[in-house]
Amino acid sequence: MPTEQPITELTMDTSPVPARVNITFSSIMNGNPLVVQVTVEAARCPGQQGDFNLRQNRTGPWPVLITPRGFSLSVKLEITLECQCDCRRNREENSPSCGGHGALVCGQCECPEPYAGQQCQRDIDSFQSRNEDYCRSGPNAPVCSRRGKCNEGFCECETRANPKERYSGRYCECSNFDCPYFNSRICGGHGKCECGRCVCDDNWTGEDCICTMETDSCMAKSQKLCNNNGVCQCGLCRCETPYRGPTCEDSPF
Repeated sequence: MPTEQPITELTMDTSPVPARVNITFSSIMNGNPLVVQVTVEAARCPGQQGDFNLRQNRTGPWPVLITPRGFSLSVKLEITLECQCDCRRNREENSPSCGGHGALVCGQCECPEPYAGQQCQRDIDSFQSRNEDYCRSGPNAPVCSRRGKCNEGFCECETRANPKERYSGRYCECSNFDCPYFNSRICGGHGKCECGRCVCDDNWTGEDCICTMETDSCMAKSQKLCNNNGVCQCGLCRCETPYRGPTCEDSPF
């Protein structure tokens, strides 16, 4: 039953059923869809003196309507008691009623893994595969960028031996350590690594944050940057020909 709403409680509407027939049900939120599990148990078969509240039809079938609260969709079941023989002896393997996957026993399917559902119609492995599609950044992308595992459609990123290093992002596509290093320091010691890219501190720039934006070292005696004979880059003067020197003040003429 597809749903985008949280389910906290189920209501069950039923037609009259035998008093000793117990019906329990539960909901399992596994992303989307919602799975409702129904269990029907009979304490014993009806006696001749009317152990059950329906004397005319002691073995069924009884229709049972199950309706989740907040939804107009419902499921109708029919319950029939088999009391005249040991129904487990009549086991039908690979029954068509069970999708050819499970055994029909006492009117109910017993499903082998990975099949589930009333007629063994649900392949759990395929459902997991669909869940994994939510853990891919694109149709052919690896699950969780090969940096984590997919749990019900969400990536759980793997941990690193170094507790300061971590993967992050919806698909574990980001890291705080896979950035350029300079002098054995990530981002040159002047920035931090965010999703594989250096974010430099103030007054630092460049792919690895080793380029200072300070200009004091480029100031010539004339109080002009590189004496107007060059440009200041990363705290160093790049002089125009034929000027040279730390502040482009030297000339062969």
